[in-house]
Amino acid sequence: MCGGGATVKAAVLGAGGQVGRALLAAIPTGVEADPLPRCALDIAECAALEETLERLQPDVVINAAGYTAVDRAEVEQDLAFAANARGVAHLANACARRRIRLVHLSTDHVFDGKASRPYGTGDACAPINFYGYSKLAGERAVGAHPYALVVRTSRIYSRHGRNFVRAVIERFREARAVHAVRDQFAAPTSAPCLARYLWRVALRPEITGVRHWTDAGEASWYDWACAIRAEAMALGLLTHAAEPIPVNSVDYPTAAQRPCYSVLDTERSACEIDLEPLPWRTGLRAVLAQMQYESRSPAALGLSGRS
Repeated sequence: MCGGGATVKAAVLGAGGQVGRALLAAIPTGVEADPLPRCALDIAECAALEETLERLQPDVVINAAGYTAVDRAEVEQDLAFAANARGVAHLANACARRRIRLVHLSTDHVFDGKASRPYGTGDACAPINFYGYSKLAGERAVGAHPYALVVRTSRIYSRHGRNFVRAVIERFREARAVHAVRDQFAAPTSAPCLARYLWRVALRPEITGVRHWTDAGEASWYDWACAIRAEAMALGLLTHAAEPIPVNSVDYPTAAQRPCYSVLDTERSACEIDLEPLPWRTGLRAVLAQMQYESRSPAALGLSGRS
């Protein structure tokens, strides 16, 4: 992006979240990154966004901010749309006017889940919940920016924040039953693996449009819960845990309908940057190993979240 060995200035929006924290832990050589958690910048606040971009003058913005509470989005539609669509539209416009590269994070929930093969970037979008609808509206706003890239991913987790892995570990530790849906399939994706890809493409301004990136493979929520149990016990993060209980989605209703199959095809993305996605279970093992290491520290890891 900047020739002659010049430092690339990056702004990371949503720096306090799972992906944002992973991005900050993996800043490449030659990049100077400004972290912008939500408390420092809400992209729905147009004036604050303009002032921040004018002050920082970044070469690239990675937008890992957004409203991600899938079930609550059904009743908090204004909040979800403000963060995932209106705020993103203003961000895209503000970056385009300044010729700033924009990498925007999106979701597998833009698809209806009726496919029988991994979704390609050119497949028709048809979200079945409001979260997916709001993210698709954001994608379309970013599409008008000539220097922008939308990256769709799925089932993000890390050792930080509220996510399925941490919630399941907590339930196991509390000897509570873990019920997990067995008929919804996607690719669990660790935030550190996603961050590695995002930095690669952030520094490749010729890569625009839409790309997919997840860890390799696919799993139901039940498959994932079983793997969490097995890997956590192998690492000593858990000493005892009952087997997860498989349930069908019709027997486990949620406020938001979820795609039954939303695996994303990452072949094009992997080929153009020469980076193979890690198997999802490898990513899981690495995150659990870090949690196990942190649990030994004087300030032991506090777990929270919902399954």
